[in-house]
This record gives sequence, C-alpha cells and structure tokens, in this order.
Amino acid sequence: MNASRPDLTSDQPAAAAALEPSAALEPSALEPSALAAFRDAGPPGVASAAEAGESTSALPIAALSSLVEAQRLLSAWGEEQAQEQAGLRSQVEGLQAQLDHMHAKLGLAYEDIAGLQRERDEDQRQRDSAAQERDQALQEFHAAREREQAARQEVAQAAAAHQQAVQAHQQEVEAHQQTQQAHQQAVAEREAERAARAEEQAKRQAEQQARQAEQQAREAERERERAQLEDMAERNKKLRERLLDMYSQLHAKDLPSLILQVCVNLTGSECGLFVESEGDGVLAHEGFEELPEFIREALFGWTRRVADEQEPVRENDSSKLPDHSKLVNLAALPVSLHSELKGVILVANKRAKDGEPQDYSDDDTELLVAIGRHASLALENRQLHAELGEAFLSTVAVLADAIEAKDAYTRGHCEGVSQLAVDVATRLGFEGDELKQIRYAALLHDVGKIGVPDGILLKPGRLLPEEFSIIQRHSQIGRDLVARVPSFSQIAPIVMHHHERIDGTGYPNGLLGDSISLASRIICVADAFDAMTTPRPYREPVSEAEAVEELRRCSGTHFDPLVVETMAQVLAERT
Repeated sequence: MNASRPDLTSDQPAAAAALEPSAALEPSALEPSALAAFRDAGPPGVASAAEAGESTSALPIAALSSLVEAQRLLSAWGEEQAQEQAGLRSQVEGLQAQLDHMHAKLGLAYEDIAGLQRERDEDQRQRDSAAQERDQALQEFHAAREREQAARQEVAQAAAAHQQAVQAHQQEVEAHQQTQQAHQQAVAEREAERAARAEEQAKRQAEQQARQAEQQAREAERERERAQLEDMAERNKKLRERLLDMYSQLHAKDLPSLILQVCVNLTGSECGLFVESEGDGVLAHEGFEELPEFIREALFGWTRRVADEQEPVRENDSSKLPDHSKLVNLAALPVSLHSELKGVILVANKRAKDGEPQDYSDDDTELLVAIGRHASLALENRQLHAELGEAFLSTVAVLADAIEAKDAYTRGHCEGVSQLAVDVATRLGFEGDELKQIRYAALLHDVGKIGVPDGILLKPGRLLPEEFSIIQRHSQIGRDLVARVPSFSQIAPIVMHHHERIDGTGYPNGLLGDSISLASRIICVADAFDAMTTPRPYREPVSEAEAVEELRRCSGTHFDPLVVETMAQVLAERT
C-alpha cells in the first residue's frame, strides 16, 4: 500500500513549488517597464522590491495592469493547486486508512491461520491416537481369531474322536450281527447237509444202476476218443512244429505272413487275411491277392466286427457270405495280449481232402485261439526285442557321450567314426550282428580315455614320451571297462586293438597284418580320418582330400590298403 502512495514532490516539481505557501512572484521576473509602473502606482513594498530588482525605468500603466492580472491569475492558479493538493492529501489519507484496515484484516487472517494450524495439529493428534487404538484393536481381533481357530480345532478333534467311537460301536454291532448270521447259516447248512446225505444215498443207488449201462457206452466212446486223440496229437505235433518255426523266425521281416501261413495250413483253409487292430489295414494275406473292392470291404466288415467285439466268430453258411466271392465258409479271431488288440486273423474256404467244403468246428476255433495267443506273444516279443536293441544302443551312446564330455574338441568324434566304420564295413560285406559289433566298438573305441588325466588328454602341445605312454593305456583301459559288460564282451578285443598297425608298430600288443581283426583295422582307419578332418587343440583340421591322401601314403604300413581304398570309395560317393 505504501508503495502505491503518490510522491508529489518527485513526480511534479513545478506544481509542488506552486503549492507551497511561501511561493511568490519574483520581481526580477518582470520586465523593466512593468517594474517602473509597479513602483509608481503600487504600494511601497512593491516599489521597493521593484527597485531592488531593476534600474530607474518607468513602468507603463498597461504593463502594470498586465502584471496585476498576471498576479491575480497566479494567485487563482495557486489556490486551485492548493485545493488539488488538499484533495490529493485527502485521497492519500483515505488510502492510508484503507491500508491500516487491510493490515488489521491481515492480522485477523494470521490469527485465523494460526487457529486452523492448531486445529489441524489437534486433528492429526487425534488421528494418530485413533490409528494406535485401531492397531491395538486389530491385534486383539487377530488374537481372538487365533483363539477361535484353536477352539475350532479342538472341537473338530473332539468330533473326529466321537465319530471314531461311533464307527467302532457300529463295527461291534455289525460283527455281532455277522456272528448271529453265521450261526443261523451253520444251522441251515447242517439241516441241508442232512437232506443232502439222504438225497446222496438215493443217488448212489441210482448211479450204481446207471454205471453198468454207462460202462458199455464208455468202451465205445473210448475207442472214438482214442481215434480223436491220435488225430489231435498229430495236429498238436504239427502245431508245435509250426509254432517253433514261428518263434525261430521271430526276427523275420514278415512275421505277420508267417503267422497267417500257420493258421491257414493248420485249419486246412485255402486263403486268409491278417489285418491291423482297427480291422481294415492289411498286414498279410494268403490267397487274396486279387479281390474286387466290394468283396474286400465285405471281408473288412467281418474283421471290424471281431475287432469291436474281440471274440472269435465263424460262419459256415455260404449264403451269408458276400455274393460272387467264391467263399464257402470263414472263421476270424482277435490276436490280443493283456487285453490289448494286436490284430485280427481271418481264414476262409476250409475243405476236406476230397475238395468238398468242411465246416469250421469248435476245435478249429480253439486251435485259432491258441495260435492267436502265440502270435500275440511273438509280435510282443519282437517289439520288446526291438525296444531292447534301442535301449542297448542308447546305453552305448551315453557311454560315448561320457567319453566326449571330457574333451570339447572330440565332441561328435565317436559318432562320426561309428558312422564311417559302419559304411565301410557294409561295403566289405559285414551284416547282422557283426555289423552291430563294429558300430558299438566304434562308439566305444575311446572309452578308456576316461582313465587318462585331463592335463595330458587336453594338452595343446606335443606330448612327452612318458605322457604318450599314458595315452597309449587308454585302449587297454577301454578293453577292461567294456569287458565288464556281458553284452559287450565280444567287442572288447576290437576296442583294444584299434591302434594296432599293419607293420606291427602299433600298440598295445604290436600285432602284425592279419593278426589284427578286420573290425579293428576298419575302426583304425575311420578314427584316423575323423581325427585329421576335425580340429584338435594342437592343430587345425585338413580337408577330406588331404586326409585320404595321407591315409594312402601310410597304406601298407599303418593302415590296411583294402580298408583305405574302400573308405575312399565311400567318401567319394558321399560327395
């Protein structure tokens, strides 16, 4: 407010001087003629003043009048300025009063703010107190709820104990009732036993009379059964021979065809089908080489029925068989093991020795069921044998991985050597179990490196003589490890001699020429080729062409020439 008050003396200097009471017209400001006139006509004071300011010039009357008029105007202007100054002072005083009033209101406002601050502090204190009370109440609530839960657990335990007591009482009541029932049943059984004894005595008498009549019938039946037994013995002999033949050919590629042939031959049928468990996928067929589609679908209808019902069926009424199918009868049975359906066998057109149709009998059904059981076992055994072979191969692969885990540079080396050795051995005529032995021996040829210290095995530079002698022991260590596994006993010598050389300078036994097994010579060449074409910590790999050239250079001294050339052919075909 004070900053906005007007400053009259600084902003308007001329007006301020005019408003001062002591302000008067200076005689020196008048012209000399006016001063003279003023001196002659005016009062003595004026004349004196005029004389003091000017020389003795005379003032004309007109100039004096002008001077008087000017003085009057000046006086009027001074009064106006005084009035204006009074008005301004009145405004300043009013503004000052407003400022004082505002200062008073500001003081009241400060007091109100202080009161509000005190109220807020009091409210905050009350809130803190309420929060403390709430926390305390919450703690008491949790404690009460825990006590309530404990009480509920006690009530539940008491209820469980009561329930157990009730159950025990019910068991006692039931045991008592069972005892009474057993007693009543025993009494009834004794009565029934007395009645049965009387009835049995009557029956015995009747049986004794009937035995004499039956004895004669038995003699005739025995003769008939003797003939049937001889026929059945012959059929069982054939069945046994067929089943033994089927089991001996367990690893045959077409085992379903072998099973179907046994069923067709032993039942005297002309044709047959062996389909999958769904009832329509043909696994083997006999005499159904060229069938019209509608007949094939009709037969599949029978096999699907057997697959759904899993019960044997037979049909000897040719009118119920497909038209124009040339079928006179048929029988079908499910091949299942442990309630798992393996397939369905259907045989058809059973004929007697004279070529006439002959019905399928219960004996034929039982025979087919027996063959089906053996067939399912044979199929299961073949599958298990295949799974066992896969498990065996997985074990070998795990051992190979254990070898390569010690040396990152040789990772994949055993698998590469194995694949190359198998390809070469196949080209040289190996097959079956001998080919598997080469594959497993190649996978395990470096298993003895497990017993070699890492500092020597992973050394980046040239090995010292004593270090190389330690490395050479890995073939014997590998032989000892492999020989401990009965399934690997035949490949142990192959693993031991895969570092022997044709000229007898190899290790560990220094064998010469053909005294080294061909399997070991194959793995030796495959091992050398893979080692040259893969990186090692002490050298960079070479190309396949350079590796083959090196093998040929050492052919006849280090390596078998036949194996080297065969490998060169295998590699050439790969590219």
